[in-house]
Amino acid sequence: MNYRFSIAIIGGGVLGLAVAYTFLSRGFKDIVLLEKNNGFGLEQSGSNSGVIHAGFLYETGTLMAKLCVEGTELLYAFCEKNGVPHKQTGKLMVATNEEQEKELQKYVKLAENNGLQDVSIISGKEVKKLEPCLEVKSALHIPQSGIFDSSTYVSTLYKKAAAMHDTPDMLMKSCEVVRIEPKQDRFTLHAEQSRGDKQNWHLDCEILINAAGLYSWDIAKMISLKLPYEKQYLRGEYYQFNRRDNLFINMNVYPVPILVILPDGGHFLDLGAHLTPKVGPDERGKTLVAKEILIGPIFTEVHNPEDFRSTIDQSVFYQSVGPFLPSLKEEYLYKGHTGIIGLIKDQTDFIILRDESYPNCIHLLGMESPALTASLAIGKFVANTIS
Repeated sequence: MNYRFSIAIIGGGVLGLAVAYTFLSRGFKDIVLLEKNNGFGLEQSGSNSGVIHAGFLYETGTLMAKLCVEGTELLYAFCEKNGVPHKQTGKLMVATNEEQEKELQKYVKLAENNGLQDVSIISGKEVKKLEPCLEVKSALHIPQSGIFDSSTYVSTLYKKAAAMHDTPDMLMKSCEVVRIEPKQDRFTLHAEQSRGDKQNWHLDCEILINAAGLYSWDIAKMISLKLPYEKQYLRGEYYQFNRRDNLFINMNVYPVPILVILPDGGHFLDLGAHLTPKVGPDERGKTLVAKEILIGPIFTEVHNPEDFRSTIDQSVFYQSVGPFLPSLKEEYLYKGHTGIIGLIKDQTDFIILRDESYPNCIHLLGMESPALTASLAIGKFVANTIS
């Protein structure tokens, strides 16, 4: 089947949907979105902690910092308006020794430089008032952070985008792009739809947005062999436990981050195994902190983006948070989910760029955390780049 569109978006994760939502909300209707899986947001978008980040962790002036700070505000407003379960719980970055306490000072300054208000270091006694089960020397308190139901957010983004589209079936699932022909004034996408009766699609578009997540590098290589980046994958594993009378967490709790150098080269800022309570509605529909609390992710470098094996023993998760959560016992833990994130080797910021040879193509590469929080701001950034 042959069609022509003004804008084609490859990838139906949170970023592809956010880009589509932004264009459609601005009146651009001539859009097709192609998602290879049989549902939207099934990869990086659906395998995360569900944290709303505040933007204090990232170097001032980077896209990560700017788009996370803007995206946090947009995300809260979207969730509130559209009934997506969420809660502004705040976050604690905890220090259990003097060396970690010194590190907290750096993040206070970063928060100030990135435009965040009311971020401060509080004493262990003040931490106890917020989280009675924690034992720490001090902590950085970030009130802007929170938690939300990311799967409901993704499905709501899709519904809102579909409602604005003249032909919502053009937000397609089970439709994989297998070849791209860049031409002087357009792109021809060759795609295979596996749902129902198999169909081959040949789609022409004037503007191409590569938001393919884990596979964005592979899509980019279909367009330009000059791409100067290498891809990497990390598998993140989680364990979890249920709250008890003497064991509960009401907000995000993070250790001080560590810069990790990967065996194959490259590096990333490891936020450590953190504590994240899940969020959900009560019987009256009011959002509350649920009984389940995640520990993780703990990362392992992998070479296959579909390698979801669990290889890290639960004792590692227990030991990672035990120093600041003494009431936790190892036998309380049970296995959580596993996810894969895609990195770009030796890069520490989002890469949102026009293709060097075909400037009507925008690539979104290395869109790791905080891309979920920043998704609506990323959608705006891409739309503004094209407009």
